[in-house]
Amino acid sequence: MPWVTPKDMKSFDINDSQDYVTERATDDGLGIIPANSVLLVVRSGILRRMVPVAINLRACTVNQDLKALTPYLPEMAPYIRMVIRGFEDYILQQLTKIGTTVESIRFEDFERQPFPIPPLDEQARIVAKVDELMRLCDELESRGRLEAKQHAQLTATLFDALAASESSHALAENWARVAAHFDLLLDRPEAVDALEQTILQLAVRGALVPQVAGDEPTVALLARLRIEREQWLQSRAGSDPECRTALKKLAELPAPDSPFQIPETWAFVRLLDCSRLLVDCHNKTAPYTPSGIPIIRTTNVRDGRFRFDDLRFVTRETYEFWSRRCPPEPGDIIFTREAPMGEAAVIPEGAIFCLGQRTMLIRPMHGYVNTEYLLLALTEPHLLERATPSAIGSTVKHLRVGDVERLSIPLPPVAEQARIVGRVEELRRLCADLRERLTARQTCQAHLAEVLVEQAASSAPLAEHTADLAAAA
Repeated sequence: MPWVTPKDMKSFDINDSQDYVTERATDDGLGIIPANSVLLVVRSGILRRMVPVAINLRACTVNQDLKALTPYLPEMAPYIRMVIRGFEDYILQQLTKIGTTVESIRFEDFERQPFPIPPLDEQARIVAKVDELMRLCDELESRGRLEAKQHAQLTATLFDALAASESSHALAENWARVAAHFDLLLDRPEAVDALEQTILQLAVRGALVPQVAGDEPTVALLARLRIEREQWLQSRAGSDPECRTALKKLAELPAPDSPFQIPETWAFVRLLDCSRLLVDCHNKTAPYTPSGIPIIRTTNVRDGRFRFDDLRFVTRETYEFWSRRCPPEPGDIIFTREAPMGEAAVIPEGAIFCLGQRTMLIRPMHGYVNTEYLLLALTEPHLLERATPSAIGSTVKHLRVGDVERLSIPLPPVAEQARIVGRVEELRRLCADLRERLTARQTCQAHLAEVLVEQAASSAPLAEHTADLAAAA
């Protein structure tokens, strides 16, 4: 005989179960639940967010995490099931208690809870109306998922072709395809997100702004950069172990990879080779205090900027001890090696921070490397894809310090770096404006759909409103 447990409660009708019991179990007192009873999960972690309820279509048994309501009139079962679904939020908030491991329904309170009950014929009409509306919702949702999948495929194909453009002519052709269907493609926030990622890819491939003949080539730029950096490091190597370590690592640094084509005036460079200093964090968890100096944790770095809504603090003594290797300064880039990998942000002016666990401090060679451009290069999506194969860890993947130091960065002439940053900022403002407009439109559509659903649930025939509902959705 079926032995129903919470893992079977995944549909509104139960006709079978994953586990069974023999007649011996029922002979020993395990109760048999007659068909057309209402089964209810009363003890499970799932009660944090929903109340599973179902009707058993055949006689069964249940485990200790379920209760069964057997109505005197079996035809009342669909209405009782619907009432429990309709009052789910109330049950979770008012009739459920939180345990140390799982939640449970206070069943004595639940079974005494009054609920509205109409005449039997009206129960049937209500259940039929709800089923009809639910089928319509399922159909609209199914259409939406199919459309969303097709839209994502189309967007990915066109944007991938755009990002892979290897010449200005190819870029113009690929952009023409996007522009011809702009309203169709950019009609949802996730498509705007994809466009913004494509903009970053174009930026670091040299396809976003034109090259200028008078710009100093990156090869010459790097020659001057290396001379100045070596002199700076040598002048401090006697008293600063970080400078001595940097000199040794630079001497052993392998040639950079060339993962894609870039303009002739550009060059690929290892991250360490375009940095004045690149310092790993302290390897222990800081002792937090209620107030003091903010510490940068990986949770505070998201989408190229700092989040200040969940700060932790350390004392001045902790800050001075943890920052003795290299105190973070405004203009430094913080890069996360783990949880998650590949997030980065620039320390803003006027801020004092302590470097937190699983982060790295990158101090660019100012005057040679534009900090905002380097941030773009570190946060464009394909960089992390290229770095991920080097990640280690059986449970949580993370990048080693050496992996970060050897990241291959496409570096344009310094004047072009500034032009790229300006163009990206301009396009990002347009993307933000487009998101706001889409959000406002979706809010309006949601309100319209809500009104139409209320009308459809009224006494008027549902058929009169089906076309309006579909148009609103």
